Amino acid sequence: MLLEGPTLPIVVAVLALWLAGLTSWLYKIASHYNSLVKRSDKKTLVDILKDLLSQVSTVQGQINQHEKKRAEAEKEAKGYIQKVGVVRFNPFGDTGGNQSFAAALLDGQESGIVILSLHGREGTRVYIKSVTNGKSPHDLSREEKQAITQAK
Repeated sequence: MLLEGPTLPIVVAVLALWLAGLTSWLYKIASHYNSLVKRSDKKTLVDILKDLLSQVSTVQGQINQHEKKRAEAEKEAKGYIQKVGVVRFNPFGDTGGNQSFAAALLDGQESGIVILSLHGREGTRVYIKSVTNGKSPHDLSREEKQAITQAK
């Protein structure tokens, strides 16, 4: 059955509009494709995507290396002095001011030392005691305990 009469011009008009729409859509896609390719030294989008995937792989490898180094540095840093507590006090009533002190120097695992300095008229005495996991095997004065608590 052939189209005759008034339906033929309508079908031709619809097909012409459809063709114009497809042409416009294809032109936009081609323009976009060309603008993407023009920004790169590659000739096709496939080459550009391969290059980008290669770069992503390289960057991911670098990120993994930096993550390993960061983890090693973090592990190593736990052994460094990170926490400090200082308490000043006057152990003797016949001296002026709080010239004596207790200082706790602890690492990330709360181990380290406590330094006690007792200042008197006759001189200054300095004592050092070890601390492991926030506790000392030695008898601690009230000020030394305060310094450790302050450092934690």
